[in-house]
Amino acid sequence: MKILLTNDDGIYSPGLNKLAYKLKEELGEVLVVAPDRERSGVSHSITFIQPIRLFLLKDDKIKFYATTGTPIDCILLALYQLKFKPDVIVSGINRGANLGEDIIYSGTTAAAREGAILGFPGIAVSLDCYNEYPFFETAIRVTLEFLKNICWQYFPHRVYFNINVPNLPWEKLTGVKLTYQGKRVYKNEIEEMKDPWGRPVYWITGAPPKGILEEGSDLAAVSRGEVSITPLQLDYTDYKLLSNQVCKKLFISPRLGEWPIIEIQS
Repeated sequence: MKILLTNDDGIYSPGLNKLAYKLKEELGEVLVVAPDRERSGVSHSITFIQPIRLFLLKDDKIKFYATTGTPIDCILLALYQLKFKPDVIVSGINRGANLGEDIIYSGTTAAAREGAILGFPGIAVSLDCYNEYPFFETAIRVTLEFLKNICWQYFPHRVYFNINVPNLPWEKLTGVKLTYQGKRVYKNEIEEMKDPWGRPVYWITGAPPKGILEEGSDLAAVSRGEVSITPLQLDYTDYKLLSNQVCKKLFISPRLGEWPIIEIQS
């Protein structure tokens, strides 16, 4: 198996490095291309208004490349500059869960999504760990078991998987759950500070987001000590709204200025 490994925590992240050598040991050829610094929260951004650099940091059993770009840049550089054609793209192991709407902000899930866009199977792996000791070994074992047992041909094209692992020893996991994307509750704050010249700067901060523990969701599963596996698709269309009859009437008006103002019923 040929595996392209990246992340958004940076090339020196222990989650990425530990996973790389385990993938090599048990599954086959591994190429690592990762950002040269933390890129958390960059989502699906691509660097196209300035040049980026690519450095070969280590060429031992595995080639480790660092780039000044984003996780998406990492995928593009691996495919089109390094000419590496993987069987699967793995993004992680991220330190911190990517649950609910986190997948919109996350560079970790974005890298797996880019794989799906380009026709490659992709998985994003995150560990529900923030300030406590990280059980990366548990997330590594989950990743290995997933890759060894999944049969990609049974899944639709352009689907990718978001895997979240509770921060527990392997023997304390309570199971594995196929889940849907849950709902996060964010409480962002802006802190104003001064730079050394007395000019205002702003730091976007806030407590770690909470979640609505709906049965069947990724948030509920991880809260119970279960590994959450969520299949995700690229098509964001709201088909329920698209098929709504009142909504359809809105869009058959002949000219833009004649569109009626209506309330769309759910």
